[in-house]
Amino acid sequence: PWWGARGGIGVTYRAGDVNVRVPVALKVVTGRFSARPGAHRRFLGAAQAAARLLHPNVASVFHFGWVNTLPDEKDAESGDCFYAMEFLEGETLDARVRKVGPRASRLVLEIGLQVARAMVAAEKTGLVPRDL
Repeated sequence: PWWGARGGIGVTYRAGDVNVRVPVALKVVTGRFSARPGAHRRFLGAAQAAARLLHPNVASVFHFGWVNTLPDEKDAESGDCFYAMEFLEGETLDARVRKVGPRASRLVLEIGLQVARAMVAAEKTGLVPRDL
């Protein structure tokens, strides 16, 4: 996994779009979650909601897809699904705090404001994010 980003329903990897040749963040439904009834439908719903959320503090979702399933299969639940989103270069909050120290109150306020703005935008669209 790319930077160890594990959410409740999937794991996120750094990947590359082979058509336009740009890096993307690829969220893949995990096996544990995938086995639950209706999991793929909920994962698709999360991708659709995230794609509608356009905000400068939120990575954009631009593709949903299936692997390990045939295009004409009626039971897409038999395959694995993923969504591709904007790849943003950076570091984890933990890494940043380790680098600048825990007393960087200005940084903490700046990050807190960005997260709060994203949460307000998500709430307006009815999205409840699990990965911050």
